[in-house]
Amino acid sequence: MTTRSIWLALAALLATAACYDPPRPSCAFLCTGNTACPDGYTCATDGWCKRDDLAPTFACESVTVDAPVADAPVADAAVDAPDVDAPDVDAAIDAPTDAPTDAPTDAADAALTIITANPVAFGDVVDTTTATLPVMVRNSGGTTTSALTVTVTGAGFTRVADATDTCTGATLATMATCSFQVRFAPDAVAAFTGVAGVSATTGGAASINLTGAGTAALTAPSPLAFGGITVNGMSDLPVTFTNGGAATTGTLTTARTGDAQFSIQADTCNAATVAPAGTCTVTVRFAPLATGAVTGTLTVTGDPGGPAAVSLTGTGQ
Repeated sequence: MTTRSIWLALAALLATAACYDPPRPSCAFLCTGNTACPDGYTCATDGWCKRDDLAPTFACESVTVDAPVADAPVADAAVDAPDVDAPDVDAAIDAPTDAPTDAPTDAADAALTIITANPVAFGDVVDTTTATLPVMVRNSGGTTTSALTVTVTGAGFTRVADATDTCTGATLATMATCSFQVRFAPDAVAAFTGVAGVSATTGGAASINLTGAGTAALTAPSPLAFGGITVNGMSDLPVTFTNGGAATTGTLTTARTGDAQFSIQADTCNAATVAPAGTCTVTVRFAPLATGAVTGTLTVTGDPGGPAAVSLTGTGQ
């Protein structure tokens, strides 16, 4: 016979008695309808014969069936609740774990990274000259790399193949570094782009962008020094500007700034263009109006080609 069947049989017996000697317990026993509860009890929705004066929310538990209300003297219920055998439950601590916590792990693979800021920017470089910048490489992995290979692609860019290259053919231990130089030699007035990369069978590959611009360049000797000139006298000196690039300059503009005792007297640069290796000339006059040293600046600007600036100095005597 099940536990619930026992309770129902007891309920029927008590219903026949239809009373308790006070004080009455709060909860009598399990029920299936009011006919199974004694007088003064109602079969509550939770399946217990619950005393009528209790709130519907009063909770009945099998371990406290015999307990009276809080303000009543302790008394045994007419029927003691039988012990209920709890099912066997395995302790959580006895359950085996699926995976050991001390399983060994393999070291991270070698991993090449370039730690120089991207891109490697050369800026403007006169198109008949060169510039070099370094690229730094690191093995960020957990094992040593195999031998490294360095590549540089893009018109105007090359790897500097000398002792500054500590990467080509080298192996890098964990967190070790090496570096190589990239040369930029523009052959035109234009923008250039390229890519520098490093790779290894063990270590993977990494790359970085390269940027630069070739520009024509005017040059001129500086300063243009007049020395001492008598007050109210004058002296004229020429300045020759040379296009050192491989492309013709843009249209040039000449300007003088600084002390007004300097002035432009002749000018073959302003509004002109200068071919590669060509020149133009500006003649400057110094006519001091008072004693003392003065300065100024002569500038020729072109796109491409300039600016090219020349310092002017002189002293009134």
